[in-house]
Amino acid sequence: MTEIMDSPGETMLPYLAHLGEKGIGPNISRVIPGMRYVYFKMAKGPRLGELFVKDLNTELLIKVFESLGYKVGYISKYGIIHGHLHDYNVVVEGEDPILIDWRMSSLAPMSYEDPKSNLSFWMTTNSQFLLKKTKESLDEIEMGKIYPELETTYSKRFKEEFESPLEVSHETIDRNAASRWGIF
Repeated sequence: MTEIMDSPGETMLPYLAHLGEKGIGPNISRVIPGMRYVYFKMAKGPRLGELFVKDLNTELLIKVFESLGYKVGYISKYGIIHGHLHDYNVVVEGEDPILIDWRMSSLAPMSYEDPKSNLSFWMTTNSQFLLKKTKESLDEIEMGKIYPELETTYSKRFKEEFESPLEVSHETIDRNAASRWGIF
């Protein structure tokens, strides 16, 4: 098994374990006790930015951006800030985008009473750089005409997931990580 080491903040470890189990981030393969080092199973596939070539597969990109919108909406509704999400911090396994490079991630407090009031903040926080880099990359290869469809697909799925109820509580995420990894 190929692994990569990362050193996310301690409060992020239970969430990264949860996101790996959900297929949003890479799966944790091992943790170094007493340290903040986590080993992830390497996601296999090209980086999203490597798909932006002259003969790109538009149908594949639409599917990837729909799934990406769901995944970024999911982390946002839990108050997770990726910290550096762009087209080269997404590995595409088949049609499935996996978010990688979590060392700049953090957990922000958030009110769940009215998530709609937080939507624009979270869309900007977790999506702005990714969408900007996507548009720039597509413009460079003279494929900018497909960007509006990608952005619309992504944004729609982000909003749907962000506004949906939490699947599990924060306490359950912590408890599950503690029982599985024994350090949280």
